[in-house]
Amino acid sequence: MSLNDSFMQEVSDEVRRDKLFRFFRRYAWIGIVLVLLLVAAAGVNEYRKSQLKLDAESNGDQLREVLENYTKSADFEQYYSYLKEDLAGKPLAILNQGFLISPEGSSKKSIVHLKEVAGNSKLPIALRDLATLYEAYLFGSENGRKMDQLNALSGPDRPYRVLAMQAKVDLLIGDNAFEDALVEIDLIEASLSPSSEMSSRIKNLRQIIQSKISSD
Repeated sequence: MSLNDSFMQEVSDEVRRDKLFRFFRRYAWIGIVLVLLLVAAAGVNEYRKSQLKLDAESNGDQLREVLENYTKSADFEQYYSYLKEDLAGKPLAILNQGFLISPEGSSKKSIVHLKEVAGNSKLPIALRDLATLYEAYLFGSENGRKMDQLNALSGPDRPYRVLAMQAKVDLLIGDNAFEDALVEIDLIEASLSPSSEMSSRIKNLRQIIQSKISSD
């Protein structure tokens, strides 16, 4: 009986091996196709990353060239030609302060471009808020609109919060709203280190406002 059992076991093992071999022979192509697909996907992904890198480098080179040419020759035509193109470096070119404060840069065209950056939700908030801050600072919005812009920019965790609050103080002083200006100064001081240079300027500004209130 033991020999018979051993023989039957060997036959069973051989049958299982034969079935397994036939299974692999029949379906091995599926595994090969899957491997080829994985290799192809990895290749496509590497190619895409390589192209993105090349595009970023090309855009960076173009932006640098435009900024350098503008610095050397103030070529506004070339600058506006670059701004018409939808390139990755366009928002940075729009936010070039040297261009915005120039006679050619401080125009209605620039306001349109700034609003375009400010309203582009795909851009980082630091760029969007800077565009709004430039519009409020450099272009003559009426006071109500400017205060709305600055209120939005001075919200919690906004990147230019302190600068926006300082601008609000200037606007309030211009409107003779000295008490409101002092409230903003309190908020600014709470956001600054006591030893910072800006803190000293804010304290001096507080004293000036308080003197103005006393004299009135």
